[in-house]
Amino acid sequence: MRAEGGQILPLLALGLLAVLLVVAALVVDFGRAYVVKRQLQAVADAAALAGAQALPNIANAQALASSYGTGGKNPVSYAVAEATPAAVCLRDVYCAQGGANGVQVIESADVPTTFAKIFGLDHIHVSVRSTACGPCGAKPLDIAVVVDRTGSMAGNVQDLQSGVQTFLRMLDPQLDRVALLVLPPGDPCRAPGDDPYASSSYLAAPLSDDYLHADGTLNPGSAVVRALGCLSAGGPTSYRDALQAAQQELIADGRPGVQRVIVFETDGAANAAPDSVYLPPLDTVVAQGLRVGLPRSESDPEIQRPCGSAVDYAHSIQPSSWSDPTSGTIVFTVGYAVQHDDGCFVAPYVKCRPATKAGCLVRYKERSEGGLQASDALRQMASDPKFAIQQSQEADMSKSFAFVASQLNGVLVPDDWAP
Repeated sequence: MRAEGGQILPLLALGLLAVLLVVAALVVDFGRAYVVKRQLQAVADAAALAGAQALPNIANAQALASSYGTGGKNPVSYAVAEATPAAVCLRDVYCAQGGANGVQVIESADVPTTFAKIFGLDHIHVSVRSTACGPCGAKPLDIAVVVDRTGSMAGNVQDLQSGVQTFLRMLDPQLDRVALLVLPPGDPCRAPGDDPYASSSYLAAPLSDDYLHADGTLNPGSAVVRALGCLSAGGPTSYRDALQAAQQELIADGRPGVQRVIVFETDGAANAAPDSVYLPPLDTVVAQGLRVGLPRSESDPEIQRPCGSAVDYAHSIQPSSWSDPTSGTIVFTVGYAVQHDDGCFVAPYVKCRPATKAGCLVRYKERSEGGLQASDALRQMASDPKFAIQQSQEADMSKSFAFVASQLNGVLVPDDWAP
């Protein structure tokens, strides 16, 4: 009996080992396949939405969808070579004879296994499909694009310009009007000076529909295109007044009953407020007679909560109900490598006027704004979490702005709408 009992233990151990391998295969291998499938679905959605913007031009729609697929700007590990996206006629939506009103994208991947190989399964095949309708989202929009041209963006202005240009090309001038605003305010073609928020003119180009030629190329004569093309960088970041200026432009020049949209791009936390900017050493302030006084109260929310006050303002202008989005302004945010300047701090200021070395109290990044980070603030400013685009890498602005455009004008529909 003892010998038989000793034989059972190794068998039991082998059985447990087999069970553990099966569990490991399920957890590790199928878990990895699940993650890849989710990535594929996100890419397929983006590619279908992007392609739908180019309809009714079938060739352009297929080419644009391919460029945003796994074989283009959005590679996914283990993805199989993508089939050509199909331009299709969707049911229940008008489609001209010989034309197309939708784009369908299929993406797949062969995810290699680690533990499941023991059971003869060397890869797991996953496949996703996404279908977008071109005309379904066609509606007029008044859009104010706010771009960050602060000093930290100095090396990335060209990337920013490319991103907004991509955005403009994906809009429809027959429906959509666009304004351009800059922060810090002032002449977009001149770098902000020692007092970067001395100007109150954030508006670089008012709402217009002349940004594209009939063939879809940018119109260099457009005020929006000209202002975008000459951006000069400098100064610190302040959110709230730029948002307020964008909203004022949409109300003043916008069309009645047309959906208002703000697209707000920045590369860091709000770290200043108008008339309360980054300061040189106090000796320099006094010696040069620099303007450092505060016309606002130091208790002003934009001083104490430069990020939070922008969040509050963004909430105040958003639609009161998603059943009627035209009741407010939809806010998108684009965070450009925001980890470069994450923390939100009380804005710096000097408590004296005129400035003299004696009796001046300099407050400079003294207190964190309740631990709030730039990425958190931008997510909270957006009207919906999916409207907050956070990119960790530089040189990626075209992708981010194309996603915003696809969210504005494209509509994902059930896959069974396609034949």
